[in-house]
Amino acid sequence: LRAVQRRMSGPDSVVAMRTAHVLGDVLVCQNKHTEAEVVYREVLSKQREQLGAEHLDTLGTLVSLGNVFSAQGKVDDALLVLTKMRTVQQRKLGAEHVDTMHTTRNIANTLGGQSKFQEAEVLLRELLEVQQRVCGAEHPSTLLTSF
Repeated sequence: LRAVQRRMSGPDSVVAMRTAHVLGDVLVCQNKHTEAEVVYREVLSKQREQLGAEHLDTLGTLVSLGNVFSAQGKVDDALLVLTKMRTVQQRKLGAEHVDTMHTTRNIANTLGGQSKFQEAEVLLRELLEVQQRVCGAEHPSTLLTSF
């Protein structure tokens, strides 16, 4: 499928990049994280060049790459990617956007996994305040954060 779309749309088309991203997702589902990382890095490079560093597709690939880093135990790389991602999301989407909140939770979870509990707590308190304001105190995401 990827080869056909590349032939029809060109190797650097948005369709080809999205298809390659999906290939990376499939590789992740198969626990082929090293191969997925290669695919995501290739897609990310093309997206930055063609779409820009802050395009939503580019940001989505950054999330996927950060998740692959986490799965591979490359926690420092994951934190770097997720932190950059959150900064862009806050600027482009705002702190109250669901994607920004999700990235904040991922960073806090990663920090907690590294026993950086104070840093994680600061982020979770910030996230909880935003969730209570935006989603309400009884929303499942808010309740999850409060535990």
